[in-house]
Amino acid sequence: MPSQKMSLKDLKEPKRLYPNTTLVEAGKATSVIVRPGDPRYIPLAEQVQVKLRELSGAKVSIVTDEEVGGRPPKANLILLGNLNTNRVAFRLYGYNYTAADDLYPGRGGHLLQTIHDPWGNGRNAVGLFGSDFDGVR
Repeated sequence: MPSQKMSLKDLKEPKRLYPNTTLVEAGKATSVIVRPGDPRYIPLAEQVQVKLRELSGAKVSIVTDEEVGGRPPKANLILLGNLNTNRVAFRLYGYNYTAADDLYPGRGGHLLQTIHDPWGNGRNAVGLFGSDFDGVR
């Protein structure tokens, strides 16, 4: 999400595309798991971490949404929760990058979503979203 406003007159070329959301490359993590502050999400984030390590051999770090803050990330993000539980998802929801909230995808429902370069720095996000904890799980 660029910090400055732009107009069509400022555009000199189309936005560069980053179609691949790499989570691990050459045995090194290129992503971070971002969990809500709610402690129920700790084992869930650890399950994602373990599975990624089994598949790739790399240990992907786990951080809280508060640790990420409003800064553009330096790695691709794996987001757990929804706009009401994860501050990063809240910002993406506010900019219409995701529709995951308490009503969509519905009670117990989940949404797996990729989000293309929302920060304008070549980093993408993968949302493991749900309307409630059971949906995310």
